[in-house]
Amino acid sequence: MPSIMNIDMQSDTFGDLKRDMGIGINALLRNMQEYGADEASMTVKLTILLSDYSVEKNGQSRPATKPIFKHKVSYTVQAKNEIEGKLYGDFALESNGNGMYQLVPMSEQLRMT
Repeated sequence: MPSIMNIDMQSDTFGDLKRDMGIGINALLRNMQEYGADEASMTVKLTILLSDYSVEKNGQSRPATKPIFKHKVSYTVQAKNEIEGKLYGDFALESNGNGMYQLVPMSEQLRMT
Protein backbone atom coordinates (compact mmCIF):
# COMPACT_ATOMS: atom_id res chain seq x y z
CA MET A 1 0.00 0.00 0.00
CA PRO A 2 1.40 3.46 -0.93
CA SER A 3 2.42 5.75 1.90
CA ILE A 4 1.10 9.24 2.51
CA MET A 5 2.69 11.74 0.13
CA ASN A 6 3.20 15.37 1.09
CA ILE A 7 2.31 17.91 -1.58
CA ASP A 8 5.38 20.13 -1.68
CA MET A 9 8.47 20.51 -3.83
CA GLN A 10 10.80 19.02 -1.19
CA SER A 11 9.06 15.62 -1.13
CA ASP A 12 9.17 12.93 -3.80
CA THR A 13 5.59 13.68 -4.87
CA PHE A 14 6.86 15.82 -7.74
CA GLY A 15 10.00 13.77 -8.37
CA ASP A 16 9.20 13.28 -12.08
CA LEU A 17 8.66 17.02 -12.52
CA LYS A 18 11.97 17.83 -10.82
CA ARG A 19 13.76 15.17 -12.92
CA ASP A 20 12.30 16.59 -16.15
CA MET A 21 13.30 20.12 -15.13
CA GLY A 22 16.86 18.90 -14.54
CA ILE A 23 16.91 17.23 -17.96
CA GLY A 24 15.65 20.48 -19.53
CA ILE A 25 18.21 22.66 -17.75
CA ASN A 26 21.07 20.43 -18.86
CA ALA A 27 19.77 20.33 -22.44
CA LEU A 28 19.50 24.13 -22.44
CA LEU A 29 23.07 24.56 -21.22
CA ARG A 30 24.37 22.04 -23.77
CA ASN A 31 22.49 23.78 -26.62
CA MET A 32 23.60 27.22 -25.46
CA GLN A 33 27.24 26.18 -25.56
CA GLU A 34 26.81 24.37 -28.89
CA TYR A 35 25.16 27.35 -30.59
CA GLY A 36 26.98 30.13 -28.73
CA ALA A 37 23.72 31.52 -27.32
CA ASP A 38 23.80 33.77 -24.26
CA GLU A 39 20.10 33.47 -23.37
CA ALA A 40 17.60 30.67 -22.94
CA SER A 41 14.28 30.20 -21.20
CA MET A 42 12.36 27.38 -19.58
CA THR A 43 8.63 27.20 -18.93
CA VAL A 44 7.09 24.77 -16.47
CA LYS A 45 3.36 24.15 -16.60
CA LEU A 46 1.56 22.19 -13.89
CA THR A 47 -2.05 21.22 -14.53
CA ILE A 48 -4.13 19.85 -11.67
CA LEU A 49 -7.31 17.88 -12.33
CA LEU A 50 -9.70 16.82 -9.56
CA SER A 51 -12.31 14.10 -9.87
CA ASP A 52 -14.87 13.08 -7.26
CA TYR A 53 -15.51 9.44 -6.42
CA SER A 54 -16.47 7.36 -3.42
CA VAL A 55 -14.31 5.12 -1.22
CA GLU A 56 -15.74 1.98 0.34
CA LYS A 57 -14.31 0.50 3.53
CA ASN A 58 -15.99 -1.96 5.88
CA GLY A 59 -19.26 -1.61 4.00
CA GLN A 60 -19.23 2.15 4.45
CA SER A 61 -18.90 4.58 1.60
CA ARG A 62 -17.59 8.12 1.80
CA PRO A 63 -16.82 10.79 -0.82
CA ALA A 64 -13.23 11.45 -1.84
CA THR A 65 -11.39 13.66 -4.32
CA LYS A 66 -8.75 12.13 -6.56
CA PRO A 67 -6.10 14.53 -7.95
CA ILE A 68 -4.09 14.16 -11.14
CA PHE A 69 -0.95 16.27 -11.51
CA LYS A 70 0.26 16.72 -15.10
CA HIS A 71 3.38 18.65 -15.99
CA LYS A 72 5.03 19.99 -19.11
CA VAL A 73 8.56 21.39 -19.30
CA SER A 74 9.47 23.34 -22.43
CA TYR A 75 12.63 25.23 -23.18
CA THR A 76 13.99 27.51 -25.87
CA VAL A 77 17.50 28.61 -26.73
CA GLN A 78 17.58 32.19 -27.93
CA ALA A 79 19.71 31.88 -31.04
CA LYS A 80 19.79 34.73 -33.47
CA ASN A 81 20.28 33.91 -37.11
CA GLU A 82 20.28 36.51 -39.81
CA ILE A 83 20.56 36.54 -43.55
CA GLU A 84 20.63 39.91 -45.21
CA GLY A 85 20.08 40.90 -48.77
CA LYS A 86 18.92 43.77 -50.88
CA LEU A 87 16.99 44.14 -54.10
CA TYR A 88 17.47 47.41 -55.90
CA GLY A 89 17.91 48.71 -59.36
CA ASP A 90 16.12 50.67 -62.01
CA PHE A 91 12.62 49.46 -61.18
CA ALA A 92 9.37 51.25 -60.53
CA LEU A 93 6.64 49.89 -58.26
CA GLU A 94 3.36 49.48 -60.14
CA SER A 95 -0.03 48.07 -59.24
CA ASN A 96 -1.09 45.35 -61.65
CA GLY A 97 -4.77 46.28 -61.24
CA ASN A 98 -5.62 43.09 -59.30
CA GLY A 99 -4.50 44.33 -55.89
CA MET A 100 -0.94 43.02 -56.35
CA TYR A 101 2.23 44.97 -57.06
CA GLN A 102 5.03 44.33 -59.49
CA LEU A 103 8.41 45.78 -60.31
CA VAL A 104 8.55 47.28 -63.77
CA PRO A 105 11.90 48.21 -65.34
CA MET A 106 12.33 51.97 -65.56
CA SER A 107 12.86 51.66 -69.31
CA GLU A 108 9.37 50.15 -69.60
CA GLN A 109 8.02 52.84 -67.28
CA LEU A 110 9.40 55.55 -69.58
CA ARG A 111 7.73 53.93 -72.62
CA MET A 112 4.38 53.68 -70.80
CA THR A 113 4.15 57.46 -70.15
